[in-house]
Amino acid sequence: MLATLCARAVRVPAKGSLRVHAAKGVFRQTPIRRWAATAAAQTAPEEALSQHVEAHQAASETPEFSTLQDVVSPNTLKAIIGKPFELTRMSPVQAAVLPLLPGLAEPHAPGAEHPRDLLVRARTGTGKTLAFLVPAIEARIRAMKAYGEQAVTDAGASADQHTQERAMRHFARSTPGCLVISPTRELATQITNEALRLSSHHRGFEVRLFVGGASRRSQLHDWHNGRLDIVVATPGRIRDIMENEPDISKALKRTNMLILDEADTLLDMGFRDDLDAIVSHLPKSPSRQTFMFSATVSPPIRQIAREYLDAKHSYINCVDDAAPPTHASIPQYHTVVPSEGDFVPHLLRILAHDQLTHGIKSKVLVFAPTTKMTQLFTTIVYSLASTLPAASRRATRLPPRFREASRNPTVLVSSDVSARGVDYPGVTRVIQLGIPITAESYIHRAGRTGRGKDTTSGRVDLVLMPWEAGYVSWKLQDMPLKPVTSNELVRQVQELAQRYDNGELDVKFFHAAQKPYAPVLETMQDEIKELHGRLDEEAIVETLMSLLGYYGPRVADLRVQREVVLEGVKKWATQAMGLPKPPHISASLLGKTGFGGGGGASSQFSRGRSSRSLSNQQPWIGRGNRESRGFDKESRGSDRDSRSYGQPRESRGFDRGSRDFGRDSRRSGGYDKPAPRRSFDDE
Repeated sequence: MLATLCARAVRVPAKGSLRVHAAKGVFRQTPIRRWAATAAAQTAPEEALSQHVEAHQAASETPEFSTLQDVVSPNTLKAIIGKPFELTRMSPVQAAVLPLLPGLAEPHAPGAEHPRDLLVRARTGTGKTLAFLVPAIEARIRAMKAYGEQAVTDAGASADQHTQERAMRHFARSTPGCLVISPTRELATQITNEALRLSSHHRGFEVRLFVGGASRRSQLHDWHNGRLDIVVATPGRIRDIMENEPDISKALKRTNMLILDEADTLLDMGFRDDLDAIVSHLPKSPSRQTFMFSATVSPPIRQIAREYLDAKHSYINCVDDAAPPTHASIPQYHTVVPSEGDFVPHLLRILAHDQLTHGIKSKVLVFAPTTKMTQLFTTIVYSLASTLPAASRRATRLPPRFREASRNPTVLVSSDVSARGVDYPGVTRVIQLGIPITAESYIHRAGRTGRGKDTTSGRVDLVLMPWEAGYVSWKLQDMPLKPVTSNELVRQVQELAQRYDNGELDVKFFHAAQKPYAPVLETMQDEIKELHGRLDEEAIVETLMSLLGYYGPRVADLRVQREVVLEGVKKWATQAMGLPKPPHISASLLGKTGFGGGGGASSQFSRGRSSRSLSNQQPWIGRGNRESRGFDKESRGSDRDSRSYGQPRESRGFDRGSRDFGRDSRRSGGYDKPAPRRSFDDE
């Protein structure tokens, strides 16, 4: 859910303007009087395989990229070993895929000996994006050159020195190169930026991006006025485009490469029907080349592999099942706060602990259970930045900027969309607020830190309210979680603050560092109380209702009565958020959130629910303008134009003044062409 979202969060005089940005989306320079927080079984069927490769070697044993100089175009290799990537050695998945070039980049030829389709099992963060983008770019370069040469041949004696160039230019604007399907907007944006970086030395190379939550009209304009070298899309948006834009549907019938990234996530999020519809608009296999990348090869993955891939495809396994899971080596802690009123102070102390431990390298990813809570807590963290050691309200503009190195500690507040598939390098700590959706969700969230060579460098903190305590022993009993009390964290932060003030800690802050910090730490509670008076009550009530919609179907996981959860959420609103009294909730709303009709936890542990109920949906399955999935109609990871519960039109989409998410604006038709900021109502 990385569309720009807005939440009524803080009431202050209009002269106060703040800039804040969240993993839910983008925080803009706006008065925070009303809308301060803006977004916020593992083998393939043997009979279908022509090759089955196990690629488990350590990164230190893999070949260097320089060995590809005879099979990869100089401009592609220049981007890899020079700027902007400056890489030396391949990752295991890259070492398994890239040596298959140039065969992977050759057009389909009947009777070809070597398979062109791939099913690759590889985990997130292993370099698989580069592994599939390099063949995609190389295939595009070869196809353009072949088209130009054929144009010269067809022209015969009438050909001139510009015939090939004109033909290639026409081909680039009329025939899409490859179509990359990604499950979420954030991951699609990440792939787009990687493709632009990798093609930066290829003159005029462009990438089109189709995702929900952004201006459809702007995306169509870019398509019709630029090159179509690579198309990156989320399933819902590209299906909508294919079914409603005949010109684009006709063009995509000529694309000869399809890449499904995070294929298991695509299926988990319910995109199977969309994928079938998309594939039906594309050329048939084997003339269409297809790559599938997935962290698992489950029976559903095998099924779509049989349907989408050529019978002669290669299966490459880059996951060592005998190796311990990555998350097992990450230090993990959980805290059950004494009361709901300790929730915000505990979060701030964890952030302070990380900043005092890592200094400017502190990079914290905070997961909240709902969109509304993501928005609200982004505002809270931003507004209370003065209680942290760095004392900086500088924040990243968009999640892509969160990946970049910063001269300040950074915090990103996100819903579960950042839990899978998205790679944020250098995350020093993951904080999970409240129970996760499932134990698997906890693992994926934890996997955002401790990545790379040193898997013990990160840390995970799970923060629970008193009535959530049973979840750890009931659902996370296999996780290496160590308990840490609120009082213990207080002591740890106080000791670190004292050592920092005495100059004993080797940490640095470049902007507005607070020193001495110990006195500031003592004022934290007062700052929180002062913020309570400025929080928008309507935003708190909306967040409360979203939490009821989230916890209602999960009471069984908490092992408590429903009334306990209901009262606990109300206490959160009063004690943690400062409401003078619990809000009144009508019986009809309680019924929609799963708290109506009375009964304890055991009364509905196994009761089936409608497919339109929130209990039967992962929070990221909401699909925009399709029928709503339960009471909490927030856009959690939707890839179509959608509005979250209470969200205005102005908040939909990425910054329309930034169409390239960080690229050079000189790239014609790209995604970063500056434009005057205007209302999204202009759509």
